[in-house]
Amino acid sequence: MDFRMQKKGNKKYLLIVGGLLFSAVLYTQENETVFASEVVSEATVIENSPVYPSAEMETPSSVAENNQETDTKGEEIITPEVPAENVEPSTPPLNEGENDSTEAGAPIEENQSNQNSQEENQEKVPAVNEEQTNQVDTTNNNQPVEKAPEANRQEPVKPVQTPVKVPQQMKAAAQTTEVPTKARAAEQRAVVQDVPVYRIYNPNSGEHFYTMNGYERDMLKGVGWRYEGIGWRSILSGLEVYRLYNPNSGEHFYTMNGNERNMLKGIGWRYEGIGWHTLDSGMPVYRVYNPNGGVGAHHYTVNGNERDNLRNQGWRYEGIGWYSTPFQPESVIQWASGFFGLTRDQIVSELAKHENDRYYLYTPFKGLTGNASTSMSPNGDPNGNGPGMNCTGFIASVIKRAGGNLAAITNVANAWGGVANGYNWRDALTKNVQYETFTSVGSLLQSGLAKKGDILYFEPDYSKPNYDCHLGFFWGNTPNHDRIWHSTFPHNNMSNIKSMTPWTKIYLFRQG
Repeated sequence: MDFRMQKKGNKKYLLIVGGLLFSAVLYTQENETVFASEVVSEATVIENSPVYPSAEMETPSSVAENNQETDTKGEEIITPEVPAENVEPSTPPLNEGENDSTEAGAPIEENQSNQNSQEENQEKVPAVNEEQTNQVDTTNNNQPVEKAPEANRQEPVKPVQTPVKVPQQMKAAAQTTEVPTKARAAEQRAVVQDVPVYRIYNPNSGEHFYTMNGYERDMLKGVGWRYEGIGWRSILSGLEVYRLYNPNSGEHFYTMNGNERNMLKGIGWRYEGIGWHTLDSGMPVYRVYNPNGGVGAHHYTVNGNERDNLRNQGWRYEGIGWYSTPFQPESVIQWASGFFGLTRDQIVSELAKHENDRYYLYTPFKGLTGNASTSMSPNGDPNGNGPGMNCTGFIASVIKRAGGNLAAITNVANAWGGVANGYNWRDALTKNVQYETFTSVGSLLQSGLAKKGDILYFEPDYSKPNYDCHLGFFWGNTPNHDRIWHSTFPHNNMSNIKSMTPWTKIYLFRQG
């Protein structure tokens, strides 16, 4: 009995212990399941977090504003105000500040005030299309950024599958994010567009004409004016250069000075509007004036050597007229000496060393033949034909002995007689070098342009019998000294400036 009761109690005890153990196991499994689900949930959150590459990270608005303000106030590029046509123009004060967001190819406009510069820059930041926001170009970090994204317009890229690598990518993105600098702002600055201003010359009046109009240039070329290339370059908008016309003399005048413009209008000049526009700095265009007056009394050039040469001849330097955008000037001036590959000094030296001997002087006059050498034989160095020179043969002999290239003539004009034919010289030189024409010896001397060693060519009066051209060297000690060295009948000599046959005008071919 006692044994059976003890056995029944043991069974009851085992059942209680077993129940407790089963409950403990169930509790442990339930807790482990909950923990596992939390871990999976956390991993899912990490995996689904968006990752932003370097090109899509935005600069904080405060940083962007500060950098825009730095670019606006940092580097100065002076851009002139564009005055309205009905406002009296004058040289404006230098303005500080610049709009760096100007689109390339458009004229640069000036900020109205330093207080509004930051607001203007913010307004000119263009919005970005949603499709463009995700387009990343990291191939060339040196290229200027054309568009800045708006705030809060980014969309997350495809989630990265490995959460562990997220911190490294974010670090790389932070390293490659660029903040605008002055250097990059300079790269974004608009390029000023410019256009050529053509230079054309009237050999009859001595006037130079300047125009942006290609039709005007071609029309004048068609009536005998000589195109000399690009004088300078003009911007599309900016300070105005006025153009005026004298209906009595036919000449033009150009100025930025509104008072000067109005004064000339008051005495009968015709105002023709704006000739072109200019900056208030750049490559200077010099203005010189001939105090002897006449048509073409004012001249404008970017060439400092041309300016100085005119000053040495008595022209008055009046300062900088306006400015050109920087460019490589064409050789708008070709002197006769340069056409032959010489300098004035070489020509004058060759003549001066025989000024007091008979090397050239008193060489007998010999007319033109089909063989140029028969008319190029001075006393001091005669060829097999014996001494003899015509007027052109004398010029050719001097140029040749000074080291010049006479083929420059015959490569252009090679009619009968070659380099000893004066008409060949006229045709070759007028097509290639600077020259002036005068209807009298007095006007030549009064111009102040002639210098020792220059070539004079007399155009014949074809209405007269036995007409012929004539050439010689100007040999005056001053520009108004009436002196020529030439070959006439009966021999080579120096005299006052003249031709032995009737003529209509004198061409002056300067040596520089």
